[in-house]
Amino acid sequence: MSLVRAPLMLMHAVLYQLASTPPNKTPPARRYDSTESVLIRMAPLVFKVPHPPIRPLHRPPRSSMSPCPPSSASLIRPTVPFFTGLALVAAGTALRLACYRSLGPFFTFDLTLLPKHKLITSGPYNYVRHPAYAGSLLVLAGLGLTDLSPGGWIAECVSSGRPTGGVFTATALVGTVAWAWIAFAVWYAWWLSVGVRRARMEDAALRKEFRDQWDTYATRVRWWFVPGLL
Repeated sequence: MSLVRAPLMLMHAVLYQLASTPPNKTPPARRYDSTESVLIRMAPLVFKVPHPPIRPLHRPPRSSMSPCPPSSASLIRPTVPFFTGLALVAAGTALRLACYRSLGPFFTFDLTLLPKHKLITSGPYNYVRHPAYAGSLLVLAGLGLTDLSPGGWIAECVSSGRPTGGVFTATALVGTVAWAWIAFAVWYAWWLSVGVRRARMEDAALRKEFRDQWDTYATRVRWWFVPGLL
């Protein structure tokens, strides 16, 4: 395994931890998504699940129980898609941390309106209404590139098609890069749909709470995630 990839994967793990750690706890009585589908309400929990990118830091053991033979383990290395994914994770994390700072005590992972809530229109919110979701989408896109691209554990070991002792034959056949990308695409589409639904819910709640102030802001800042696109 490349010695360059190891510290980068550690940085990758730290960035994801920063992006997925809520800055404030949610007062249960203040949630306004309690009547929504569980697929919507579970989104914060899914994002807070620790990501396991540290696994490839360690060379798999040379035994019949390892899905990665030494010949494949030596191919684990940083590549251009990996660096691109890492840059996306870093950019998404930086954007989310900027949102944490801008909203301060009003930022929670759950949909809430707190006492003395204020409409924040500065920082990233000066450009889009829901920049934290944009940051999440950047982070998740980066995870796909860093974890599934050539040079990673899945591409070089799980889908290498070379089981080491027959134990992981099924995994080697099913766990191909193509299937991994399909699963990732489904997951990403779900996350995007959740972001759109939550953005609509937040807009409705803020419009009801701030009325004319919200209308002025929404007229000036029209886009949810990406200016000119979405």
